Amino acid sequence: MAAPHGLLLDGAGERLDYRAIREVVADTVPVATHDWPRLRVVSVAPLRPAVLERFLADGSIGDLF
Repeated sequence: MAAPHGLLLDGAGERLDYRAIREVVADTVPVATHDWPRLRVVSVAPLRPAVLERFLADGSIGDLF
């Protein structure tokens, strides 16, 4: 599950504790839950320039992922 703008507030780990969810990836909103073993923070910062450039040129960002 990717939650790039997820507001993972207190209790989010318990509410998202399902077998189908192996890992939650978040980045753009600060995450207050640091003791959640399934949470992985991955920076989207390296993608921002390329996404912005393609967006402004009406291009596709699909091949970046």
